[in-house]
Amino acid sequence: MNEETKGLLEGVGIPLNYVYSCNAQLLLFANRKWIKEILQQGKPPDKFTELEGLTDQEITSILSQRNIPQILQNDWTFLEFCIIPIQNTNVHPFNCELPSSSEHLLFSEALEFVKQCNLTNLYSQANKQYSNHQRQARYRSNQNQYSVSWIEAFTQLIRILYPNIVIIQQTENSIVDEMCDNNSDEVLAFVPVRFSIISDKVLIFFYDFYNNCLSSVIKYSPLFLGHNKTRLNFIVYQIVKILQVFQTLNLNISDVQPKDFILTESLLVQLKPSVLKDALITYTEKEIDKETKDVDIEEDANVSFGDVTQAWVDGSVSNLDYILHLNGLAGRKFGDPNFHPVVPWVTDFLQSTGNFRDLSRSKYRLNKGDDLLDRNYDSAIHHVTDVLSEITFYTYLARRTDKAVLCKHVRPTWVPGQYPRSIQRMQEWSPDEAIPEFYTDPQVFKSIHTDLPDLEVPDWTETPEKFIVWHRNLLESEQVSKHLHSWIDLTFGYKLTGQAAIRNKNVCLDLAENQNELKERGVVQLFTQPHPIKNCAKQNILSFLQPNYTEDDFDVCNDSMDEEQLRDSNNKELNFPLEYNPALEINNLENLAIFQYRCSGRIKEKLIATQKSSNPHTYLVKVRSMQVLGCLICQLYNPKRFRTLDENCSFELRYKTCIDVLTKEGKNIGLGIKKLVTSLLLQDESKPFNLQITDRYPVVSDEGLPLPSATLLLDNLLSSTFPVLYPVILQAISAVESLNHIGKYLNDSEHLEALAEFQVKFVARSLTPILPGLREDLLDLVVPVYSQLLSCPSTAVQASWLLLDPICSVMGPKLSRDLFLNIVVANYKNVQSSKHVKLYHRVFVLVLMTRFRLAPFFENFANLIIEAAGGNRMCPESPMTAAAAGNSTSNTSLGQQDCDTSGGSVAVSVDAYNDSDDLDQNRNQDGESESEIFDFENCDSVSLEGGFGGMSGGGLTKQHKYDINTISNIAQNLNLGHRQMIDVHFPVCHSSQENEDTDARKENSIVQVSIETLIWLAHRLGPVLTAKHISRNLLRMMSLCYLPPEGLQLADNIQFPDQLIRLSSGMTTGDLLSRPLLECLVKIAELYGEHFILIQYMPYCWDLAGLCKRKVSQNLEGGLLGSLAVLHAIIPLLSDSVLMKEVDNITSQILCPVIHASTSSINLFSSGSGIRSSLLHKSLDILYLLGLRIGEEMARTHLTDLVVATFAAFTKVYDKGESSLDSMDSESSGNFKINVTVELGQILTRKLAYTVYVPFYFLLGGQHLDERVPNIDLIKKLCFEYQSELTSAPTRPITLTEIHRAFPVLGSGLSGSGNMIVLNSPTEDDFIVSASGSTGSAAIVSSAAAAAAANSGPTKLIYTGISNTSRHLRGNWLAYWEHEISRKETDGFTLKQIKLQSWSGHTGSVKSFAVLDNENSFLSGSKDRTVRLWSLRNTGEGEHCGTAQWVYNGHRKSVFSVGYMAQRGQAVSCDGTIHLWDPFVEKLINTYDGVRGAPFCVMNPQMYSHTLMAATMEGNVVLIDTRMKSLMDFKGSYGMVGLIRSIAACDTTAAIGHSSGYLSLLDLRTGKIRSGFKAHEGEILNIRSSRGGGCDGGTAGNAASEPYFVSTSLDQTASVYRWEDGKLWTHLRTPAEPLHCVVPYMDQVITASTNHKISVHTIRAKSDMTTGLGGGGIESSGTVVNKLRNDIMRGNLIQMEILPLNRLLLLGTDMGTIHLIC
Repeated sequence: MNEETKGLLEGVGIPLNYVYSCNAQLLLFANRKWIKEILQQGKPPDKFTELEGLTDQEITSILSQRNIPQILQNDWTFLEFCIIPIQNTNVHPFNCELPSSSEHLLFSEALEFVKQCNLTNLYSQANKQYSNHQRQARYRSNQNQYSVSWIEAFTQLIRILYPNIVIIQQTENSIVDEMCDNNSDEVLAFVPVRFSIISDKVLIFFYDFYNNCLSSVIKYSPLFLGHNKTRLNFIVYQIVKILQVFQTLNLNISDVQPKDFILTESLLVQLKPSVLKDALITYTEKEIDKETKDVDIEEDANVSFGDVTQAWVDGSVSNLDYILHLNGLAGRKFGDPNFHPVVPWVTDFLQSTGNFRDLSRSKYRLNKGDDLLDRNYDSAIHHVTDVLSEITFYTYLARRTDKAVLCKHVRPTWVPGQYPRSIQRMQEWSPDEAIPEFYTDPQVFKSIHTDLPDLEVPDWTETPEKFIVWHRNLLESEQVSKHLHSWIDLTFGYKLTGQAAIRNKNVCLDLAENQNELKERGVVQLFTQPHPIKNCAKQNILSFLQPNYTEDDFDVCNDSMDEEQLRDSNNKELNFPLEYNPALEINNLENLAIFQYRCSGRIKEKLIATQKSSNPHTYLVKVRSMQVLGCLICQLYNPKRFRTLDENCSFELRYKTCIDVLTKEGKNIGLGIKKLVTSLLLQDESKPFNLQITDRYPVVSDEGLPLPSATLLLDNLLSSTFPVLYPVILQAISAVESLNHIGKYLNDSEHLEALAEFQVKFVARSLTPILPGLREDLLDLVVPVYSQLLSCPSTAVQASWLLLDPICSVMGPKLSRDLFLNIVVANYKNVQSSKHVKLYHRVFVLVLMTRFRLAPFFENFANLIIEAAGGNRMCPESPMTAAAAGNSTSNTSLGQQDCDTSGGSVAVSVDAYNDSDDLDQNRNQDGESESEIFDFENCDSVSLEGGFGGMSGGGLTKQHKYDINTISNIAQNLNLGHRQMIDVHFPVCHSSQENEDTDARKENSIVQVSIETLIWLAHRLGPVLTAKHISRNLLRMMSLCYLPPEGLQLADNIQFPDQLIRLSSGMTTGDLLSRPLLECLVKIAELYGEHFILIQYMPYCWDLAGLCKRKVSQNLEGGLLGSLAVLHAIIPLLSDSVLMKEVDNITSQILCPVIHASTSSINLFSSGSGIRSSLLHKSLDILYLLGLRIGEEMARTHLTDLVVATFAAFTKVYDKGESSLDSMDSESSGNFKINVTVELGQILTRKLAYTVYVPFYFLLGGQHLDERVPNIDLIKKLCFEYQSELTSAPTRPITLTEIHRAFPVLGSGLSGSGNMIVLNSPTEDDFIVSASGSTGSAAIVSSAAAAAAANSGPTKLIYTGISNTSRHLRGNWLAYWEHEISRKETDGFTLKQIKLQSWSGHTGSVKSFAVLDNENSFLSGSKDRTVRLWSLRNTGEGEHCGTAQWVYNGHRKSVFSVGYMAQRGQAVSCDGTIHLWDPFVEKLINTYDGVRGAPFCVMNPQMYSHTLMAATMEGNVVLIDTRMKSLMDFKGSYGMVGLIRSIAACDTTAAIGHSSGYLSLLDLRTGKIRSGFKAHEGEILNIRSSRGGGCDGGTAGNAASEPYFVSTSLDQTASVYRWEDGKLWTHLRTPAEPLHCVVPYMDQVITASTNHKISVHTIRAKSDMTTGLGGGGIESSGTVVNKLRNDIMRGNLIQMEILPLNRLLLLGTDMGTIHLIC
């Protein structure tokens, strides 16, 4: 930046410390609000917004790294700017019309265009050839009308390219106003400019900074451009479009290079405005006669790499200069902390001479050692990270760097002693290479900090200046020069990749990773050949000879010697040492020549003009621009050959390198691109251009086409370079990027939302319709824009709703998961507005299940939907967010819980709630403990090992049970003194407070939609998948809702819907959050019946209750509250008979441990008294509900002991005085015993005694309580004291008598006085309720509570029952469900021979099955010429026989194959003719007849592809793309091998089985047969492919470690082959009979024979490498053979298929019936 520019920037208020310049790139660090004001007001604000609290060095650090800290990214941004000098010259005028955006030419229009162009060009050529002198005179006479001033032309150009640009005027020039007077659209070929500053001398354009240009992409991220070159071709297409703009406007594109183009992640290419400075072609009077000067290629940037290397080898270039040259070629820049130039450390600084470093090993290897590097490589496939890290760079320059910058990048706190004190210690500490400043700049040793001394230098150098001289001499010394080539190979050369990198332990992380993400820096391999050695002191032969030889012995032929003397001298022996190599010099020369030939693209001759004058305007626009295009294309397609060229090298050097590439490596470019590049860079097939203004292309090409131009290349009729769909794709990408640019600084949220919606809908309208017809390589072009819209917060929801399904339907499940799964999961986790409710709707959930498949859906999304139902995904503006946010501090997502989701138990794993610190460390060490009310001798020995498999009756094993006599013996352990007798007669009433039923779903629609979706999933998935993935996680989520302390907070004035039967006074936050989850659990239980409750819900409750040991963690506290809430919700669902069987289990296994823990002085709760109170109240609620359900008599039998034990707990608080211990001194908190007693005093209050006594007085009877409660006098006393203090009406739940009667008419009255509590009988006609005390106030039953009870019916509160029992688990379905939920996901298939269901309808044998991915429907094809669609639902007890949902009757012959193509939702079936039809709308789509009259005999549909495979009777294999009518057939084998019997495919390979036992492997890409061999002696019956690996993307339950296929034959054998090479893995041990049915499943193969024998073969890959198969072989298979029982099925077994997720088998018989077994 010159002084003029600096002054201009300061003139508009921009501080220079916010500006950064590096390698011709200029950056401005600016506040977004400052930019917005400029865009809105058209002028800069009065003051530039600066960052407070940051020093200049910190700002420079941000600019140099080009990385804004996360905390500043919302408010600050980078702007790049370019400076264009205003020229005082005349230029050629240009055309003001932009290229037409119309469609391609019609055929007739194309012919007319070619005719006109050829005619014009031929005439022009003839005119120039025969009338040259007249043309020159005419040109000179009219020179004034052919030129305009530069400023006038440039102003007009800016108005065309940037019509809406904001100009900040720093000049009096009136042209500025004209530049802004335009409202047309900007040209998308250029990077949009935000604003500009103009003065009398310069024009500055400010535009958004882009991290990546084409140069950085091809250098650091080559894999981002893909493997199939389609992305490169699309980039070239956009470059041609940009060139079309220049040619249409008659502008000079100059010698643009890849660094001048920016590339976005959506593959949009745009040109930087900096190229406009040379766009206008300068006009001079003498240009018509001037001759071209010699092209000087010896300047800095224009010297070839080979010449520089030659100069270094010869010693003309110093070591440091050569290393810095290599750094520049690699893109390293001075001042960039992440990419600073590096030089080697050459000594350890311990001695002034010697001690040179080993340059054949990297500094990282020398510092860390080989063992560490080997471990790195074994674990992460790399040895080293980088040659210079950011932290090392700042450590090196710590003396010259601000403290704030050092604290940010090195250590968060400033400790001067932690920085190396000397250069020797620096070298010893650092694992990275040195920086050039250690060889050139003595200032880096001098500290600017007062508390950090200067960097010490060795003693023999004394000062930093002398050290620099000494250190530089070492670097240039002969010892270093001889070995420097090894260091260059390690840092920039061939030892960075391949086996050389592995041998030298130099595999770099940057190169080991997939370079498919855009990066602006990284390790670059400049060359792949060994670097030549520098020529140091040459070998002197005399130094190797014996001492008795002198130079005289080697004089040329001494005349004085006679023949005998000469013969004697020739007989002397020359003894050379071993280190002398006479061929060394010639070897070095050969290595240098090879290196230059393969790596440098060396230019040996100068380019000299041989022709005279011509028109420079024509040359620059029509010829030079196309030559530049050819060089760009060549550089993009072969970037490695251009890495050794400087970015600023001349066009001539680039052109010669391109010619060299075409000559030597043209086959690597591709035929189409090679033909294009050849036509652009060569005058004919072999003659290159002279690169002079006289260069011309042939006027008419050999094909009869005009001169090459951008317009010609873009037309599909005249050139087939680019596909016809490129314009549509580019239009969509450009629109999205343009709208992003517009919306970046918009403030109006409505406009931003409308802009985002328009982006999504525009892509949906333009790209979605063409997606089904796109090839796979073209799909790769649209994926980035879809990913961008899906991941952008403003468009994510709308894009997910409109765009995800279309793109995934054509990509397939495997690619969809790789590309979009993480993006969609992130959208679920980033809920920002109510729009996200769409993501939880079942319509979108169905898309996720269909496109990603069920197993990934369960793994990634099921828990997120459940969390949303629990309130963890509420949008910020929701009123319920506060309740959910309260739990955010302690709540973790389901995915973070350490629970076993694949274990044997369907209930929540209790390991997540166990606390390793079981005993409290603060417990009294004296060994004394008070007498416990619950005295369980074997409390700690309760075993949970029984799981849930051995439940009987109530589903409880003996290990789970406490001693059954424990509860009845509790009261006998009390020693409470004498009892007091007080009469009790006063009635107690309900509160007058109205019941406010606030539901979270009313406040947050996400909760409501999530509930509906979960219930829909439960109906759709079936009992097994629901239990494993839905209800299990709902139970886990219950624990998260109640996590203390937020889950214990009382909700203001919110009561339970069933408050009439509860003792608790109201709901907590946990109750509010858990209500939707409870609703889902109840609905699932209603759907699948009581056994679902007994086998999954109940064990969840008692497992957690069994963990109440000494210390209770917060996780366990939340789990206990959640389990009690679940228990309270499911009790009304149980029938009377089941409840009576389970009542003892409920009381002894759940309520007893919880009440014991909550009232015990031994148990320690993390959350104190709050959790104790909540647990106790919920337990009492359940206890009272049980009493209402089972009645008074049974309640007295089963519940009395727990009620007595609860009352007995009050003794520990009130046995030492008349008052409670609430007033105990809080300063005694150090004593554990006192602390627990205080907690008990806070929960066992008079109010609680009153609240418990009154309901159970009516339930159990007052007389019964008097007889059974030993401390009844204390309880009555506490009740009286509480009642006497009341100032308002108390509350109590409804009684059993009130429930059985119609709800009474309410009245009021007052009775009783003095110190008496009177309870009137509730059997009176008028239920008169009052409370008397000192205030004498009366209370009445709330009218709202009465109305609620009257509407719903009080009986419904205690017993709801289950009305619809059609899908309840019974009989065989129950047995299957119990068996399946206890197994892990990784468990294999085991045949239990449990028959679940049958279907009838076919009148002929069943020939084929096709199971839909959701496993709730399947298709079957039969000999009766029909295809039937069946629905799979658990119904009945195993004997139910279902019917078809729909029948397809379009076939005329027996249907032998049927399939389902999930990507398009279409069914396909074959009877010799293939029918493609839609099973949902019952419509035939297409039919495919055989090839050349031969019908199809085999069909193999690909479930997740658009194609299907078939074979004809003549032995041809046919590929059918269902999107079109055409077929493609291949030869299936060589020779006479019989008919094709079966086909299987995986990725690009097909296995074909023949009737002769011959097996062929066909490459589907080329149609060629890879191999063929005799696989069996008999006819091949079946070939089936595993669904693992890459065959179809894999599923849970169908994911093998490596894809394989299985073949069976009539010779009674079955073999397993691997897809990779077609080699045999193993033979299966099979019964002595043919196996006509085979199904691969995980690491198992299931086969069946006509004799009803089903075999399960287990195959496991060997872990050792001794098999020679690459991935280890397969061990001998274990086989289990089962003979089907006669009652399972009738008839012969014909067909078999597996439902992998549910582990079920479909069996088809020759009688047409279908059976489902497990």
